[in-house]
Amino acid sequence: MEKRIKSRMDNKEYDNITDPIKFAEELTADLQSVSKDKHIQVRFDP
Repeated sequence: MEKRIKSRMDNKEYDNITDPIKFAEELTADLQSVSKDKHIQVRFDP
């Protein structure tokens, strides 16, 4: 999972996401994709 997130960060794929909720959704999708675990979630709660 770390490699996937790091790769996307290195490629600046998250740079244009300005909405924190959308960013959390994108991270969730990446983590679930790699882990195949739909229980993993990232949430933004200000």
